[in-house]
Amino acid sequence: MLNSILFSAGVIGALFSILATDVNNLSLTSPIVISLIVAIAGLVMLNDWIAFAKSPEQEEKEAVETDSISHMLWEFKQAVEQLPITGNMDSLVADIDKITADYLLPLSHQHEMIHHHYHHQGLDIILNLAQAERLLNRTQSAALDGYPNEVQNSYDDLVQVIKLI
Repeated sequence: MLNSILFSAGVIGALFSILATDVNNLSLTSPIVISLIVAIAGLVMLNDWIAFAKSPEQEEKEAVETDSISHMLWEFKQAVEQLPITGNMDSLVADIDKITADYLLPLSHQHEMIHHHYHHQGLDIILNLAQAERLLNRTQSAALDGYPNEVQNSYDDLVQVIKLI
């Protein structure tokens, strides 16, 4: 709105200044120059506003993308919380591989979209996903090496991190 007002006021001011000013005596402080500067500023702002205006189709697409990311984050949390950390360590390793392939890798490729859709909170989500990946890898390594206490400790830390996502 301000962009349109500045542009209109600048153009109108410049036109009136042209009629009332001797064109041979222009300076940088003359009303016509100031009006033209205001008009140009309004035009630049108007162009930026037009460039960032979203069509209904674009807004719908972004809403679908946000829903898709939210759903994938929810599924990731559910998959982690349902990991069978006691029992067969080979099964745990396979389950962690599946979580990594199904959720972490796709989400890591969506970091720009996560940041765009969730704004400031998106950075926290991305950082927490990176921390969750590290803890998931620690849990898997402990399972491969046969350290059940480390599996439990890493998993407990992982659960705390995914609660932040």
